[in-house]
Amino acid sequence: MADTKISLLTAVVTPALTDEFAVNQAGVSKKLTRQQMVDGERFMLRADATRTLASVTTEQALFGTPSTLTVPVGTYRFEWMMYLTAMSATSGNLAVDPLGAGTAWCIAWMYHTVGLDSSTPSSPLGQSGSFSITQQSGVSVVSSVVNTGMYCRIEGTFEVDTAGTMIPSVTLATAAAATVAVGTYFWAERISTSTTLTSIGPAS
Repeated sequence: MADTKISLLTAVVTPALTDEFAVNQAGVSKKLTRQQMVDGERFMLRADATRTLASVTTEQALFGTPSTLTVPVGTYRFEWMMYLTAMSATSGNLAVDPLGAGTAWCIAWMYHTVGLDSSTPSSPLGQSGSFSITQQSGVSVVSSVVNTGMYCRIEGTFEVDTAGTMIPSVTLATAAAATVAVGTYFWAERISTSTTLTSIGPAS
């Protein structure tokens, strides 16, 4: 096929995930799909069915199968939303641990949690929150009340200094076979391959 300037090619109307791009990887010509580029920077776990947690007060994975993400080195922004019912009626809810028993070496944690400890979590009641600069939060991530349900939304950043796995986990304040609702998710996006990120875009 004759060479053609890119400027003379037909424009793509709707990009497809199967679109291919030419890349030079360590001096070797290869191809890469748009799907690979998108998936390479985004990592997510989502409950597509309810999950019953073990009635224990030791740390356990929040998600069933899959429960584990494999993440490369870089700086990440993350978001975590969960909704649980059938918790113990004793005062207290749970602690969160984004890394869990994962093998990645993660540092520079900073995240904020907002949520509600309530037997009817979807009711429009006053929320509470907490802030953490450590991998694991406090014993109860939102203000403890004698209720059997809770929800929370967590947002923050962290760095992965050594690539490995992450297993988003929780530790129940009081043992109960709590139910994790459909739609509960953990989302992380690598915003830089650097672990010394100070800015994105023009900055001075």
